[in-house]
Amino acid sequence: MAPIRLLIAGDHPPLRYGLRVLLEQDPGVRLIAEASDGFSALQQIECLQPDVAIPDIRLPGQDGLEVARIVRAQGWPTRVLPRSACAYDAYLQEAIAIGVEGYLLKNEELQTLVNVEALRSDASSSDLILSPQRNRLSCPSGRDGADV
Repeated sequence: MAPIRLLIAGDHPPLRYGLRVLLEQDPGVRLIAEASDGFSALQQIECLQPDVAIPDIRLPGQDGLEVARIVRAQGWPTRVLPRSACAYDAYLQEAIAIGVEGYLLKNEELQTLVNVEALRSDASSSDLILSPQRNRLSCPSGRDGADV
């Protein structure tokens, strides 16, 4: 079976590097592109048509939810799974309203973050890929849900 073609987008180079190193250990995944902002993520999604895009919720330019919104509006086949540092309900509700295929938390282990079988599932599936910790986590008190 061909590896999943994946794009990751985040504005912190060390975090992208760490995610890239982890992803490269999985033979079922092939990282085909990285982006540091929403605009370049959208350009690469349009040109490369990855199977899956994992943008950070808070990106410069276009945030991860706006990336998902545009991908849906354009009808591109890329499955979008925004990633966030915390399980802020407003982000999750907006992501579901947009029609994303999942919502991931940054503190997930690689096996959860890139569940190859879930990512391979039919793009028309109504199953939403959620981080297992989603229901146990919330933003620390005093936070408004902003990513770190």
